[in-house]
Amino acid sequence: MRKIIKGAVVGAALLIAAPAYASGDGSAANQGNLNSALLVSNCVVCHGQGGDSQGHTPSIDGLNRAQMLNALTEFKSGARKGTIMTRIAPGYTDAQLEAIASELTGN
Repeated sequence: MRKIIKGAVVGAALLIAAPAYASGDGSAANQGNLNSALLVSNCVVCHGQGGDSQGHTPSIDGLNRAQMLNALTEFKSGARKGTIMTRIAPGYTDAQLEAIASELTGN
């Protein structure tokens, strides 16, 4: 049981910390270099591989870039209600949300 709890804590810490580490190496010269694959790896945890959820979390694989970005932006601002996304989205910059929307939709 301790291993499960420890794993959950580590997983949650990675979800929280990933936005800070997903913008390149942190140097001034690399501020615009977003690692969109790393950012999107967080989404798989709840939304499933390729955005095709097999559980209670909504699938996001059918959204286009504009829909995805709109949803992420609304979660960040609080305009869209949710359980987890209203806590996760505010941790990302607008540029990171745009990178996520592009990566997830292939645009």
